[in-house]
Amino acid sequence: MANHRCPCGQPRHLKQCCLLYINGEALPVTAEALMRSRYTAYTLKRWDYLKESWAPDYCPDNIEQHDRQLRWLGLTITATTAGQATDDNGTVTFIAELREKGQRHTLREESQFIKRDGRWYYQQGKSTVTPYHPNKK
Repeated sequence: MANHRCPCGQPRHLKQCCLLYINGEALPVTAEALMRSRYTAYTLKRWDYLKESWAPDYCPDNIEQHDRQLRWLGLTITATTAGQATDDNGTVTFIAELREKGQRHTLREESQFIKRDGRWYYQQGKSTVTPYHPNKK
């Protein structure tokens, strides 16, 4: 699987992209890189990484139960605000396609990120889930 293209949508192999972050070999330099690696962690069901990359004040207790029934189908980043290497916070807006119980849906979220001690963390997001419409992005 590590030689497959990364689920985050970047044109790299998984082991040369998000798996570096998920396995603790490197830290994401931008909020967008953290967002992409978190999406990949969801596809791989790597709850350990999701917990580690969630700001402690915001991380839910039951993350292992989160999204067990979902199959992630694709990620599109639609906007970023700040979140660069020299910033302390940032926002990443994305669209993710998913399948749950045989039904396809579109998740749209504006995610908030914060950097503490040189490391990016996901704080929280405002999201909506709607039935999938292929012509509506």
